[in-house]
Amino acid sequence: MASSVVYFGFYFFLVLCINNSCFCSGSSKSQMSCIESEREALLKFKQDLRDPSSRLGSWADGSDCCKWSGIICDNVTGHVHKLLLRGPSHFDFDGNYDAYERALLGGKVSPSLVELKHLRRLDLSSNDFGATPIPEFFGSLSSLRYLNLSHAQFGGVIPHQLGNLTHLRVLDLHGDWRDETYGRFGEYQLAIYAKNLRWLSHLSSLQFLVMSYVNLSRASDWLEVTNSLPSLTVLHLSSCLLNFNVPLPYHVNFSSLAVLDLSFNYFYGGSRSPSRQGIPEWIPNLRSLASLDLSNAAYGSPIPEGIQNLTSLVHLDLSYNNFNTSSIPSWLYKMSHLNFLNLGYNNLGGTISSHITNLTSISMLDLSNNDLEGKLPTSMGTRLCNLKEIHLSGNKWNQLISQMLDSLSGCVSSNLEVLSILHGQIYGQLTNQIGQFKTLTRLVLSENMISGPIPVSLGNLLSLRYLSLGFNHFNETLPESFGQLAKLECLDIYGNEYMEGVVSEAHFANSTRLRELEAGRTPLTLDVRPSWLPPFQLVSLYMDSWHLGPSFPLWLRSQENLSVLMLSNTSLEDVIPSWFWDSFVFSYLDLSHNQMNGRIKKLSGDSVIDLSHNRFEGPLPSISSNVARLDLSNNMFSGSVSQFLCNRPSEQMNLDTLDLQNNQLSGAISNCW
Repeated sequence: MASSVVYFGFYFFLVLCINNSCFCSGSSKSQMSCIESEREALLKFKQDLRDPSSRLGSWADGSDCCKWSGIICDNVTGHVHKLLLRGPSHFDFDGNYDAYERALLGGKVSPSLVELKHLRRLDLSSNDFGATPIPEFFGSLSSLRYLNLSHAQFGGVIPHQLGNLTHLRVLDLHGDWRDETYGRFGEYQLAIYAKNLRWLSHLSSLQFLVMSYVNLSRASDWLEVTNSLPSLTVLHLSSCLLNFNVPLPYHVNFSSLAVLDLSFNYFYGGSRSPSRQGIPEWIPNLRSLASLDLSNAAYGSPIPEGIQNLTSLVHLDLSYNNFNTSSIPSWLYKMSHLNFLNLGYNNLGGTISSHITNLTSISMLDLSNNDLEGKLPTSMGTRLCNLKEIHLSGNKWNQLISQMLDSLSGCVSSNLEVLSILHGQIYGQLTNQIGQFKTLTRLVLSENMISGPIPVSLGNLLSLRYLSLGFNHFNETLPESFGQLAKLECLDIYGNEYMEGVVSEAHFANSTRLRELEAGRTPLTLDVRPSWLPPFQLVSLYMDSWHLGPSFPLWLRSQENLSVLMLSNTSLEDVIPSWFWDSFVFSYLDLSHNQMNGRIKKLSGDSVIDLSHNRFEGPLPSISSNVARLDLSNNMFSGSVSQFLCNRPSEQMNLDTLDLQNNQLSGAISNCW
């Protein structure tokens, strides 16, 4: 779930203001050549790294290292001040994980970095160092103000030598899960751990500390040490297996703390922490807090009333706690300074009080997956004018969709970006009223009982990136106005079995950003020219139960990134062209329940292939070792089954489900099976 825009802006500003010198953009041109000894140190550092995609291709002997990728030098002295080698996000690769992994740096971190005696900022985050320990020599980089090793796949114990970095203002050690499972509940699943945090007490200048997903179960001094850091402003300790049965410092006040994240640590309940009850009593005393995240941390406890005393709070996340209260407490409605409130997944029950309209600063409100019922207060749309996201999914509204939109009309409709009412027990027709919410980027109304045609006015939501209307009772066809949604990335109308009619090229006229089309179990007819070249490049396509045949859709050849394809029961009666098998490696392919024919030589894929209930013939095709589930049943395949089973005797096969029934196969099953 996305955070509110207001909170993100606040948080980003807070981080930038920790130390302006730490966060220079690095866009200025260096005016001096780099120091020779530092260039040699960097080349030694590169030599020990694994760099499959040549991200460090500009690092060449004899060239000016101040112009190398990721290097920022001081304009006057020429000393290297910043080494910025943050890895990419897997979201940048559209599901191509092989390309993503090749883009990560790895290998060994050379101690030659110690020669960079003026280095102030070091960022190796989001790479893959293969669970190797964090180098102890990092503690010798005495000029460091900023150290970011988050999501870099380091492992083992945090070296106490980091306590020598007395100038450090920012330390991000956000860890990762191990691939293996060890020990008791989660205790050894985290890749990085600390036996104690005594070393941290030397970092008196530290303002920003992230140790989420670091195993601190043995660090009984975690509260005493972090409370003693006089400048600490941001503290993230999510999923750290924290022990709350620790001696309390004389006075817990975190005098400068603005952001506190203790999510996924379990203060209360069950075998995880049987001796504690409720959120620690010192948290409501932190009057300087602007952001508090206790999600998935206080399972089964009461909602702590003391939170209402946190008058500086603008961001509050209490989701996934299943609080032992039957409704939203009345005092929560008085916190008019909140701009982010998440109470999702708590089974609170009851109705929403009209006093919710007192939350006039709120920009993100999540009440999803509770047992809320009744009607939204009609004044919400005219009072909550800052609202940008509202999440109401998984409740029992039993209300007309038109009534809910009425409650959100007014000033809210001018600013709302996210409206999510998945599985909300809403019904009635979605009328052109939806067209007034022109700033929506995400609209989720799936798994309800909404009926009637999809309104033409949806085409007016020009900012829409994600639209989910699946599993409703819509009828008729898609309006051609969908062709106006140039920013749409995902369209979900799956499971609308009463829809019918023709979808043409005009429906996708401007769909250049479309990546996911989930329209299966919806009996529409696609009518396009054989030479049609779609404007989109899909990653996943669900068109099962459409009318596409009898000819095989040639426009699929233009889809270079297709990984998931569902075309079952689409009236196809053609021979699959050879380019189809040569062009794609699917993670999921379903062409079942058609009348396709011809021979297939080879099947490749990573997971599931279903070609059942067709008229394919000839010998069984060879399959790659990556296929996990294969269904070739109810076809006309013939010949020996042994050759199919034994064609790769030296390879480890991942196949766990195989269905060959109702074919014309013969021969014995060989011992190789």
